[in-house]
Amino acid sequence: MADAVLALLLLLSATAAVRLTLRARRYWRAERAGQVYELSVDRRGTALRVGAAALATLVAATLAVPFLRTSPFSPYSPSSVHAGATITPTASAGHAGPPARTLPPIPATPYAPPSPTRTPASTPPRTIGHPSGGTLQLLGDGTRVWLPPFYDSPGVAGIAFPVVLAHVDGAQGDPALYAGFTAAVRSHLADPFVLVMPAGCARDPGAVLAEAARRYRLLTPVSAHGVLGVGGQAACAVREALAAPGRYGAGVGISGTYPPLAPATLPRHPPLLLAVADGESGPRASAVKLRAALRPHGDDVRLLDGMGKRQQVMGMAAAYLTEKLDGPARVTRAEPVAGPVAAPAP
Repeated sequence: MADAVLALLLLLSATAAVRLTLRARRYWRAERAGQVYELSVDRRGTALRVGAAALATLVAATLAVPFLRTSPFSPYSPSSVHAGATITPTASAGHAGPPARTLPPIPATPYAPPSPTRTPASTPPRTIGHPSGGTLQLLGDGTRVWLPPFYDSPGVAGIAFPVVLAHVDGAQGDPALYAGFTAAVRSHLADPFVLVMPAGCARDPGAVLAEAARRYRLLTPVSAHGVLGVGGQAACAVREALAAPGRYGAGVGISGTYPPLAPATLPRHPPLLLAVADGESGPRASAVKLRAALRPHGDDVRLLDGMGKRQQVMGMAAAYLTEKLDGPARVTRAEPVAGPVAAPAP
């Protein structure tokens, strides 16, 4: 692109030099012809035209220098020097030239160090929204984390929060879940919780909670950990609560349908809440069957039936988790971590 511009400027300056030279010659000849009629001779016009032609010639010569240096016929032009080439100046006749000088080999391709790759653990959280006054962030492995309102306020900088592993559908999670938890906190019915939403039911819940605890101020005891599932993900949450009784202090299934279980082979699990909203006959029947299968073995299963709309049911779930889990607590020491928040104290 730069060579094309230089070539165009060279052509224009050379054309201007030729035209100005011809005009200066014609002007000079016209002045000479006027001497026959004893007319006065004005040499300034000729001088101006000659000066302009000389200036244009100088510009054209200056622009031509780079093309002469990079000419393929020049022995020292870049195009004639290759990797490991030997440059030997030509000796004049009768005189021995200086000895040949060999340049060190030049790599054909310059080395470029590999750029560092980011792992999901090293990728900082990205804020993707502020539903219900909280902060929704996306981690590198696809996990979403909802921080309750005022989480980043200076007054609670030393407070660690209980955490709920929430299985929900949708890229932004469940808006009714955030709204219900926030409304319950503002009504003094529930504690604020941090909601950690893995990318799928197949993810290892222990690894997801450990990564969240590394980035956020979360309480680490099992008595401050809950699991919750909504709709099609409710069975996933209940299955986790039943399969890992030492991982959660309570479990909640909302508007879900649950497969038949074999209670005789199940260990004692944490307290469960099975909640359904108004008009959900199918989820209600499934929740009743699950409660009937677990209760004979002394399991704590509570059924919350027909408590209004989904947001109200979410608020009641937050109140239930507040009853069963530890509340926010002040930590003695906060360790800085990568990301916008501090890690919980060990």
